[in-house]
Parts: sequence; C-alpha cells; structure tokens
Amino acid sequence: MVDVIGDHEPLKLEEALEVILGSVSVLPVEVIALRDSLDRVLARDIHASCDLPPFDNSAMDGYAVIAEDTKGASHENPCELTVIASEPAGVVIDNFVSHGSAVRIMTGAPMPAGADAVVMVEETERSGDGVLICGEVACGENARRAGEDVRQGELVLDRGMRIGPAEMAMLAALGEAEVEVYRKPRVAVLTTGNETVDVTQSPGPGQIRDSNQYSLLAQARRAGAEVTVLERVGDNPDDLKSAIRRAVGVSDVIVTSGGVSVGDFDLVKDILASLGDVRFWCVAIKPGKPLAFGYIDGQPFFGLPGNPASVMVAFDVFVRPALVKIAGAQPVWHTLVSGSISQDLRHKAGRREFVRAITVWYGSGYVASTTGNQGAARLSSMLRANSYIVIPEGMGDVKAGERVDILLMH
Repeated sequence: MVDVIGDHEPLKLEEALEVILGSVSVLPVEVIALRDSLDRVLARDIHASCDLPPFDNSAMDGYAVIAEDTKGASHENPCELTVIASEPAGVVIDNFVSHGSAVRIMTGAPMPAGADAVVMVEETERSGDGVLICGEVACGENARRAGEDVRQGELVLDRGMRIGPAEMAMLAALGEAEVEVYRKPRVAVLTTGNETVDVTQSPGPGQIRDSNQYSLLAQARRAGAEVTVLERVGDNPDDLKSAIRRAVGVSDVIVTSGGVSVGDFDLVKDILASLGDVRFWCVAIKPGKPLAFGYIDGQPFFGLPGNPASVMVAFDVFVRPALVKIAGAQPVWHTLVSGSISQDLRHKAGRREFVRAITVWYGSGYVASTTGNQGAARLSSMLRANSYIVIPEGMGDVKAGERVDILLMH
C-alpha cells in the first residue's frame, strides 16, 4: 500500500484531479459499424477520401445558364433562353449549355457543361420551348462547386472527438462504413448501507430507498460508460469485499457510494486499503469532502460519499473527467463561464463549494440562481440544476450581483 495523500489535510481540488487523471489510461480500440457509433470516441484522425461535394451541382431548383446571358434581366425586361434539356438529381446529361440556351435543373443535379450559374425557378416563367429569365445572376450564383465543403485529403475529424449526428453524417458522406473507436468504459456501481432498500421495496423503520444507485447509473451512462455491475451491499466487510472482488476484472472503474467517512460503519476506505492502494480519501470541496480514490489490481476505485447530492457532485467533479480520459475523448469536461448571481450566498472559507444552480442567459450575460437549500442530503437541490456556482476556498460570503465562475453541466 502506498502512502495516502491528504491523510491529515484534505487535498485541494486540482491536486486530487491531478492524481486521478495522472493515474488512468486510455482504453483499447475497436472497430464498429457507423450506425452504432453515436456518442463513441474516434480513435484515429479522419482525412477526407474525396471532395465534398464530389462534383459541381445546383443549389436550387431552376435553370442552369451562362450568367452573362442574364445581364440586365428583370421582371419588366426579361430575357428569353431556349430550354435544351431537363436534369433531375442523380442524372448526368450530355447537353452543352451555349449562349442563348438553358437547362431545367433540380437541386443537387450536376451542373451541365457550359453553364456557370443557376437562376432560381421563382425568377423565371416558362414560354413554350423557352424560359423567360426575370432576374440577373452572377457567375457561380446558386451553384455549389466540387470540394467547396471539404477537400480531398483535408483533416475533417480529430482523434478524440465524440461522434454526434453531424459527425456520423460526415463519416457517411466520406464512405466510412466502419469506424475505429475507443472501447466504452465499463463501470461497476456498488451502493452501500444497511439503511438502504431497493426501489421496489417499502422502507422499514430507519430505512430509505436507494437513490444513489440510480443517479450513478444515469451519470455513468451520460458520461459515455456502460454499467456492467450494479449492486447494493450492506455494512458488512466480508460482503463488501466479495462484491468488490466480483467487480474487479469485469469492469474498468469501480464506483461506490457511502462508507468513506469516519463513522464506525464507514468501511469502504479500510477495505480499499486492504485490497489495494489508497491514494487519497479527503478533498477540500463542499459537498463531497470524504472521497476515497485508489487502485485494486491496477483498476481505479472511487469511494464517493453517501449523501444523495454529495454523490452526484463528486461524480461530476471527479469521476466524469476520469471517464472522459479513459474513453479517449478530448479533455472536454463541463463549460466554465463567468456570470453573476441573483441572490446573496453564505460561504465559509476553507473549501471550494459547488452550489447547485439554474443558470440562464439574459442577453448581457449569464445569471445563476440556486436551486434552494444546499444540504448534502437534499436530493431536490439537483432537480432542475443545469450548473454549479463555484465559490473558491478563500472567498467568504458572496453578494447578489457579484461575478462568479459557473460550471455548466449540460
């Protein structure tokens, strides 16, 4: 067992994150079908295999023309061109557009040879075998040139990008039917405490339903992980050791809730120490001060607090960044912005506080309001919260209207 960092004094937030992020490594690569790649993380750079669009094409329904032929055309003084062909999308015609002629063309159809612009159909009137052009166009107008979106060989997507709908569409456009991605992190969630019962049970005297199991399940999935083990364990050291051993080897990260403080039945820290290495167990934040981090057989282990709000804050602040790194993603956590607060906030210096808040944009900047009572057991404080007001360790009370850092969660 290694020396425990912060065994006497709580670690600062940055120190704890440095230990965590410096200790975890990226997962292996796998190849999957493009249709299954949503929210996965790219494991290689993607360079364009072709131009996009691959050929010059019309951006409008209308008529492909030589722009010079439309000079001076208006509704009052239209010019007439002979229509020599019609070209729908997906068809290539052999006709050549010369001065005085036009091709009826649909959006996405290849530009016929000789034409250098498209007149929108709204600016035309049919006249027998011809068309009246009622508006002047410039060379290149309403025409999309080959490669104007993406050039062949161009770096389009970076390794470490998370694949969303736009990324999937781009990969499809480039013919990437299969993609190399990092394997999803597998998370084992173990909630502890004799006082907790399953959501399907009616709590007895002194018992509560286990909400932490579900918040951790949801947070892990939202962070891009799979939950491979989900178990509730009582305050029994043998049962807890057995559950942890079952989780090792079938998951990449173990996350527990409860049992990391200094009570007689707070067993997790000691069990972690007996099975592996404890790196630290106390961090100077509020809520979430009791937090154990270490390793069992080289596998990262997070012992989070048991209070419902504390466990969710601790996951956001510490576990999520680790999962982002393990998944190979670019180091995007949450977005930190500057804004003002709508009310006075009491704060005792010494710990960095994460105040659950609702943040909105009011035109001139972000404004944050708390979600109410900020007690560590107040699960309701997480409802409607889309952000945290971050109050530094050295700051005292904060007055309404003061500028603060705001961590946007979603």
